[in-house]
Amino acid sequence: MPCDGSTEVYGIMGDPVTHSLSPAMHNAAFAHYGMNRVYIPLPVKDVAPAMDGLRALGIKGASVTIPHKQAVIPHLDDIDPLARRIGAVNTLDIRDGRITGYNTDWLGAVNALKEEIPLSGRKALILGAGGSARAIGFGLLQEGATPLIANRSEQRGRALADELGCAFLPLAEAGGADADILVNATSVGMAPNTD
Repeated sequence: MPCDGSTEVYGIMGDPVTHSLSPAMHNAAFAHYGMNRVYIPLPVKDVAPAMDGLRALGIKGASVTIPHKQAVIPHLDDIDPLARRIGAVNTLDIRDGRITGYNTDWLGAVNALKEEIPLSGRKALILGAGGSARAIGFGLLQEGATPLIANRSEQRGRALADELGCAFLPLAEAGGADADILVNATSVGMAPNTD
């Protein structure tokens, strides 16, 4: 769709972000529904000025990805209570210069996992301790599963495990974990380093 002075701008902010399929998916949806909107990658290294930039440029909303899901929180005007509980944000809604943060990661992950396996009573090994791991751990607990956190930084991993009320396992020991489900919530395997 052509862009003009009334095109609403949305995007995905992260580092790296150029590999993301989100622009293709969102732009296809906007075109399908005849919406005068565009969704662009927003490579962001420093969150504070980026959040000011979103406001100043009149951007309507943004997805948040690695490594900024927790770093955006101090720069929000409002945060959804569930996102506050999770401690991570993946969606920004911007209205009249005010940015509100939400978390939809937990629901998307839980729904995808439930298509493959019942979650109640299952053990799930989560690799990572960032924003995605927080959201997925929260979602698994809501569904009656037992998360187990494994992370390369023991301090971060233990901190998340303590917050979720679950066990921590050093990453070097993750291969021997007793788990029904494995969740990779790290950047390992992410484009362009897919190997």
